[in-house]
Amino acid sequence: MDWKIWAVVLVALGIVASAFIVSSGSPSGYIAFPSLPEEKKAAFSADLTVRSFSLDAPAELLTIDFKDSNSSLFVGADKIDILSDTSTGTLVLEKFKGKIAYNGLLTLVGTAEAVSVNGVRFKARSVRLESNSIEFRKVSIDGVSIPSLSVTGSGTVNVNSGKYSAKMEGETLESGPFSGRIDLSQSDSFYLSGSAARLHIGERVRFA
Repeated sequence: MDWKIWAVVLVALGIVASAFIVSSGSPSGYIAFPSLPEEKKAAFSADLTVRSFSLDAPAELLTIDFKDSNSSLFVGADKIDILSDTSTGTLVLEKFKGKIAYNGLLTLVGTAEAVSVNGVRFKARSVRLESNSIEFRKVSIDGVSIPSLSVTGSGTVNVNSGKYSAKMEGETLESGPFSGRIDLSQSDSFYLSGSAARLHIGERVRFA
């Protein structure tokens, strides 16, 4: 085989290998996304289904559309339940610091600078909050800033406005430092949007 034929074969193999390694569609193997300068972050979103999730980080605003008279939120040293007489509505926590966990119900432990229920402000100073039984329709967590964020689920991750995308099937998404917003619904729907300098999906997708 002369050198011209070998050159054509090598070029073809290179194209196939490149298509396998870097893809703008749903990957089936290891994907090495382009590297970013240290001072820059990639914008990304993740539309997932999750069974459980926990977050230990400050949030500028936590908005909960709650339901059911069994929901409770205890406030202050006296642990007054501010949801006991309200079967449905909107709970807003400003400048929340603490732990948020989801496993069918919502659990909160931490402090907030302001708390309001259905537009009525309960306290206008930093208060201690505790609940392990908030039933909700949806939760929005705005202004999250955390060194590392991890969530396990299935769905789609889009990077840089869909320039790159990857499917998740029961895998763990890790990103950091993360800043952005998280939305949850009672149907296990989890939507994440923000930016990060590092993004990993299991062992097969790397954006760093």
